[in-house]
Amino acid sequence: SNALNCIDKGKFSPVKLTEIKNLSFSEVDKNKFPLFYLAKEAEKAGPSFVVVLIAADEIAIELLLNGTIDFKSFIKIIKISVESHKGVEINSLDDILSLYSETKHLISRSFSAKR
Repeated sequence: SNALNCIDKGKFSPVKLTEIKNLSFSEVDKNKFPLFYLAKEAEKAGPSFVVVLIAADEIAIELLLNGTIDFKSFIKIIKISVESHKGVEINSLDDILSLYSETKHLISRSFSAKR
């Protein structure tokens, strides 16, 4: 939402791809973007890992934006959440929503206890 606010306020201009003369792509640097690779691993591990990743990301963003955590902690929360997940079978939307809520609740509870 912060990025959208910046666009609404004119801080960023739309990118005109037709005006870009050279565009190149390279391998994503694992040290700079560790969550990119974690997301790929989560996808390979199965749907429940992706649900945990998304839920952890969302709550970590909230914690980061309200000043509760710094960026290193943001990465750590997501990484620990996904790596400690044991994997569960996803058979329905209810399974997804339940795991999503449970993950967000566990992380939130962990940080509310530290305050």
